[in-house]
Amino acid sequence: MSGHSGLWRTMYSLAAALNTAVWGLYFSFTRLYISVELEGGIQAVLFITGLEWGFTLFAVASGRLASRVGDKGLVCVGAMGFLPFLIALGVRSPFTLAVILSLSSFTWAISWPSILSAVFSGVGVSPGRVYSYFTVGTGVGFSVGSAFMGPLYTLIGPEGVFLVIAIMYVTTYLIFAVFFPRGSDVRVRKDYGLLSGSRDVLQRLIPVLVALSLTVLAREILYAVAPSKLSSELEEVMTASSELVKYTALRSGWPTGG
Repeated sequence: MSGHSGLWRTMYSLAAALNTAVWGLYFSFTRLYISVELEGGIQAVLFITGLEWGFTLFAVASGRLASRVGDKGLVCVGAMGFLPFLIALGVRSPFTLAVILSLSSFTWAISWPSILSAVFSGVGVSPGRVYSYFTVGTGVGFSVGSAFMGPLYTLIGPEGVFLVIAIMYVTTYLIFAVFFPRGSDVRVRKDYGLLSGSRDVLQRLIPVLVALSLTVLAREILYAVAPSKLSSELEEVMTASSELVKYTALRSGWPTGG
C-alpha cells in the first residue's frame, strides 16, 4: 500500500507541474496573441479574463456533482477542457476567441476541487506533506510554461501552440484519472454529512475570502494590462530585433503567477 501511495503522490506532483505548465503557456500566449496579434487590445484581454474568472463560480457545484458521478468522474469530465483549444485553431476574431477559450475554465472549475480532494484525502498520507509537493510542482510548472511561450510561438506559430496546449492539457487529466486514489472518491468516503456545516464555515471565512478576492482582482487587472503595455513598448525600442528576442524580453518583464 505504501508503494502505491508513493506512486500516486509522485504522479500527481508530475501531473500538477505539467498542468500548470499548460496554464503558464496558455496565459502568456493568449494575452499576447489576443491583444497584439489579433489587435483586440486591452479590452479583449479584460474580456477573456472576466469570462475565465466568471466560469470559476461553477466550482461551487463541484461537490454536488461529485456526489452523483464521483470525484474521478469529474476529473474525466475535466479532460474535455482540451476541446476549446482545438476549436480555437480557426478563429481570428479576438472576442470570439476569448469566449471559446474561456470555456476551458469551466471544465477546470468543476474538476479541480475533485483533484484537490485526492491530494488532501489520500489514505494514510499527511495532507500537508502531499500538498506541499503538489504546490512545488505547480509553481515550477507555471514558470516553465511561461518561459517557453516565446520560443514555441516563434517556432510553430499560434496553431502549433494551441495544439501543444491541447495535448498537454488532456495528458495531465489522463494522469489524474488513471492514478486517482480510490479511497479519496466522495462516493467511497460517504462523507456527505460534512456539507451540513458548510454554511458556518463559510461565514467564518468571509473576511478572508473578501481580502483574497480583492488581491486576485488587483493581480488579474495587472496581468491583463501589463502584457499589452509591455509589448507595445518593446515594439518601439526593439524594432530591429527578431521575434524570438522580443518574446524573450517580454517574458523576462512579464508578471507571473498562477
